[in-house]
Amino acid sequence: MHKFRIDFVRQNGSPGLVLRGLLLVSLTVGARTALAQPRITKDGTAVVLQDYARVPLSSTTTGKYPPAIDFSNQLGRANRLRSEPPSAPNSSSRFFVNDQNRNLYILDEISNPFTPYINFEEVLPNFVHVDLAAGLGIFNIVSGLH
Repeated sequence: MHKFRIDFVRQNGSPGLVLRGLLLVSLTVGARTALAQPRITKDGTAVVLQDYARVPLSSTTTGKYPPAIDFSNQLGRANRLRSEPPSAPNSSSRFFVNDQNRNLYILDEISNPFTPYINFEEVLPNFVHVDLAAGLGIFNIVSGLH
């Protein structure tokens, strides 16, 4: 068995020839793989993006509560919209929406106002809601609990 020394900096007097060759091969294989993937076809499916509701402004508390609105930071950090279980009253016309800064809102599906449901900073004095996804991020609505 023969072993060949590969010098990635100089091979046969040409700088980077092996690296250029490997790059060319990888780009060729990558392009062929990308082109072999299924393409999006026109089947009548459409997506409509529109403004639906305006989340109330809120800011993180960095000192005294309630905080003043800080327009240089994240305002109204809503990231989840949940429907109630179908057996709940008004489940067909309202959603629950979280604001990572502190609030859980009820959003009326028809008229689109946000109504505060729970302000976690008032209920839980040690509630943490700093930037980078801390705060009220995940919640579930469970039916049948008595």
